[in-house]
Amino acid sequence: MKTTLLSVILLSSCLSLQAQVLGTNVNYSTGGTNVPGYTGYFNSSDGWNNSGDPAWEGQKGWTGSGSGASSVSQVAGTTPSSPAGNGSGTLGLFLPSLPLNTPNVYLSRVFPQTGPFALADPTFSFVAEWSILTFGANENDTFTIDLRNASDTASLLTFSINNQGVSDPLSYNYLVSSIGSSTIAQFEGTYGGLYRMQVDLSPVGGYSGAFELLDPVTRASLGSFALNSGTLAGGATSYDFGALRLGWELASGDPNAPGDLAIVVNEFTVTSTGIAIPEPGTWAAGAFLALAGAYSMRRRRKEAVS
Repeated sequence: MKTTLLSVILLSSCLSLQAQVLGTNVNYSTGGTNVPGYTGYFNSSDGWNNSGDPAWEGQKGWTGSGSGASSVSQVAGTTPSSPAGNGSGTLGLFLPSLPLNTPNVYLSRVFPQTGPFALADPTFSFVAEWSILTFGANENDTFTIDLRNASDTASLLTFSINNQGVSDPLSYNYLVSSIGSSTIAQFEGTYGGLYRMQVDLSPVGGYSGAFELLDPVTRASLGSFALNSGTLAGGATSYDFGALRLGWELASGDPNAPGDLAIVVNEFTVTSTGIAIPEPGTWAAGAFLALAGAYSMRRRRKEAVS
């Protein structure tokens, strides 16, 4: 009886512990010192599209229409200086040396929705770290950060970055807002400021998150801003999230007349977190304990009778 009771306790404990284990998958990352398995930012394996540079064209799944992108740049005041060898992904920084072929440039990346952990009700977290730079007075272009479905055919949540609707142009340069059934103003930024955004997508279709202003040298937080929560487009949930897109829309509508803005990206990371689903081996071990207990109790009864 004691053996049976012990087996039941062990089985219950095993299943209880298993049910409480949180698992985290790194679904995609350009690199970041806060990401498990990564020690730096952009490097030769990130695959940021750079049309006009054969060493980067189309690598690792970044695709898109347009050009003027690089992932080997080191931009003073934005690219992390430590560890050595870091780079940043850029869009618009090297024009007109790499001319555009469309007024609606985009880079798109599909990533796996699964990973080492099988997760129940996963929350997907997207992290972006960027700075907007300006080189003149033509600052009407728009950058977009678009979270999309796994087939990269529809947007779940898009953030627009432009100078429209800024409340105090003397203090701020651009507004970051989410685009959906209605535009939700999020926060205002300055050119050259380094910002970090985390957006969490829930398995029931909501999103929430926060922004931070970072010190470009120490990486310390200089202040945080709440991201207004909302719901994903089209009734989507975290299960639908499977692609990223960075867009650059020219206000001129002319590929030969881009604005004087560029975006420098240090990090795009997608992780999923949820309750780890027990592997078959876990259930098998638990069943073995229960059977062993039952067998032990049966043997003890036989011995008592004899």
